[in-house]
Amino acid sequence: MLLAKGKVIYFNTKDNAVPYFKSIGFECPPLTTPSDYFMSIMSVESIEKEDIDPNDKDAQESSTALITNTYNELIEKFHNSYQASELKNDPSRTFEGMKALDFDRFFQDKNMGWCNEFWMLLKRNMISIVRIPLTSFILVVATAIQAAVAVLIYQNIDETKSGVQDRRGVLFYIILVMGFGGVNNVVQVFPVERPVFLRESNNNLYRVSTYFWSKVVSQLPTSILVPTMFVSIVYFSVGLTLSHWSKPLISILGAILEYNAFVGFGYIIGTGVGDKQVATVLTPVAIVPMLLYAGFFVSQDNIPKWLWWFREVAIFKYGFQVQFLNEFSDLELECMKTADLQAKCDPLGDFDSPQSLELSLLLLVVLWAAFFAIAFLIMICLQAPKRAKSTSRRSKAVTAN
Repeated sequence: MLLAKGKVIYFNTKDNAVPYFKSIGFECPPLTTPSDYFMSIMSVESIEKEDIDPNDKDAQESSTALITNTYNELIEKFHNSYQASELKNDPSRTFEGMKALDFDRFFQDKNMGWCNEFWMLLKRNMISIVRIPLTSFILVVATAIQAAVAVLIYQNIDETKSGVQDRRGVLFYIILVMGFGGVNNVVQVFPVERPVFLRESNNNLYRVSTYFWSKVVSQLPTSILVPTMFVSIVYFSVGLTLSHWSKPLISILGAILEYNAFVGFGYIIGTGVGDKQVATVLTPVAIVPMLLYAGFFVSQDNIPKWLWWFREVAIFKYGFQVQFLNEFSDLELECMKTADLQAKCDPLGDFDSPQSLELSLLLLVVLWAAFFAIAFLIMICLQAPKRAKSTSRRSKAVTAN
């Protein structure tokens, strides 16, 4: 049963729900959980607001009234369509095996602790992922294809000066795929679920913290599997260094940290923008400039000093440093030993990394944590005014009683 503003807008089997709403002009998008879609179209938060000067009270009141009227008309349309539908059922009808609701237990469960609330939301997220296996399958296939492209282009790297350039190229390709993959995997998560989240959170069904961190944890297996799979295929296939057993592991670790740092960056875009189309357009605009700070296209010493702050938070910079230092440290190539000046190479000397391998790994962890914290604070700011208002109403009710 689906209820909105005290009106029944659907009461029938779940199998009939998607075709029914499609018949009245509300088709559930592909790769979307139907229950989340129904919650979004039923919520007032799904109605787009106009950009209005916050100091213009008349315009604010007019906009609020327009949104309210639009929402009421939408719910009335849902209600009337259901009443005229062949799927209409009597909501007072009882079925065999139904039990009366225990209100004492119901209200006691609403005051569950943080851990129980987190666990319930985590299970809901995992169920949503399992219900749409095509999304995970496409992600794995896309990762394999991207790895295959690198193998085809960079296979059989030699120990000459041109081989050094090939190694630099494949290392840059790794951080490029990890960066865009991490952002694109999550940038639309919050914009798509925004109406549902605002509706449920404003009704105090759960805390912002439990919603956010359960979403983060549910994405964690993917955030570990994708970098591990990609680097494992590329690293051993193209012939990167195996001078020590830890080299491949460090490369995988660096890719995981970079990928997850970009996941946090994607959450910042998704929570800050809210509209999935705008988030999609904004993603390359925000990421591409970071490529210039990686040290591949231009020496970091040539970057203007007034842009130092952007350089220090560029994830690509630390990701490339990890891969580069891990590859060329303790690596002996023929071009390093030759006396021919034209054929001689000095990868580490030419790169001149500002940070060490260990410090680069640590800074990736710091950026990972910082970006997730910023995204979490943005979500709190989105909810703070409405939550305060709801709390104020509760306090008044308690005082009145």
